[in-house]
Amino acid sequence: MMKKFRLVLITAIQFIFLMGITLSQTQSNIQVTKLKEHFYRLTSTIPFPSNFLAYVTPEGILLVDSGQKETGNELKEVLKKIAIGNPEVKVLINTHIHIDHTGGNLFLAGVPLIVGPEVLRQAFHKYQYVLYDFPENSIPNVTFEDSVNIYFGGEKIRIITTPGAHSATDVIVHFTKSGIVCMGDISYGMTFPSFDGYTGNLNKYPEVIDRILTLIPDDVTIVSGHGREVSVKELKQFADMISNTSRIVREGVMNGKNIATMQKEDILKDWSSYEGGIAGDRNDWIMALTMAGPSLFRGSVPEELHNVLIKSDADAAIARYYELKKNYPNQYYFAERPIIRTGNWLLHKERVKDAIKLFELCVKEYPNSPQGYESLGRVYKETGNTELAIKNYEKLLQIDPGNADAKTALKSLKNKQ
Repeated sequence: MMKKFRLVLITAIQFIFLMGITLSQTQSNIQVTKLKEHFYRLTSTIPFPSNFLAYVTPEGILLVDSGQKETGNELKEVLKKIAIGNPEVKVLINTHIHIDHTGGNLFLAGVPLIVGPEVLRQAFHKYQYVLYDFPENSIPNVTFEDSVNIYFGGEKIRIITTPGAHSATDVIVHFTKSGIVCMGDISYGMTFPSFDGYTGNLNKYPEVIDRILTLIPDDVTIVSGHGREVSVKELKQFADMISNTSRIVREGVMNGKNIATMQKEDILKDWSSYEGGIAGDRNDWIMALTMAGPSLFRGSVPEELHNVLIKSDADAAIARYYELKKNYPNQYYFAERPIIRTGNWLLHKERVKDAIKLFELCVKEYPNSPQGYESLGRVYKETGNTELAIKNYEKLLQIDPGNADAKTALKSLKNKQ
């Protein structure tokens, strides 16, 4: 249970969200908020709200992060509306690896200079990110180890690595003239943060934030990866919250209390104001803090399967899956989602037979998995195998009777019989 929760926090998948945006684009999935002259916070709203920044100059645009893959096709049109000259993205800085901040890279590929730490460039070829097939011209082509300065549009922009809390790839981006600091997911707009289950460590947040506070002035505006902007004073409060709640949970564990007991006692009720973000409520935060510490994972299931599938077939990948499960039962995240993701990647590659075998692996390993049966039902429907499509949608509805999409698909399939 703990391990599953940890991975849920990897990419902030829980759909509990924070705030309305003050200035929106009609019928757009990218909302726009003007922070000050030439600076705009852009928010990808699907599949969940995620912030990035546009610095608009007559010569072109500098982006800090690129938003989500689902809004990448809208990005250029939004930038045209706020441009004051050339609407082309000249420079793109990525604050960290997560797909809700780098998905737009796929749609800007080959256009901007992309800047990030060397460890970030390497991360695009690791973990579940291998399944996105980032081309070479969509990942950082200018890298650095510790820090670098960029001069663009009259601004001196400091980029400084700040790894260890949210992920190993984190940087902050400081616009020194305008007093804006983009902190990616080190800042969560005064809500409980999430972290990367492979390279992050909740215990490191206060330490990393303390270091950042020595690097930035007291009067900057901090742009959060999710949620609203915060002040330096609020950032200090955020770090104190993590320190204090960590101490309380740690003391509870030392006194023999389990997660359910601490949740029932509502030991974090004094921090209820931090609820409402992607990482969930204070009960979720208790669970996260009980697992705080260095990651025990040695790698990811999608990466391991991908490495086999680019050379061989699904049978070899499944053999590798069982080898990992036998030899490293606690050092990989074994669940439905990694298998489904890999199967969907195979579908994208038009390797339908291999994809079906991965989905079948999912329902074999997790016989009560709605995702597995939905995936099988969908692929059989799309390939014209009505009988098997019906069988899998019916199985899905046995597990999840209220699934409206499955009911619609099943009705359509039976009408064609």
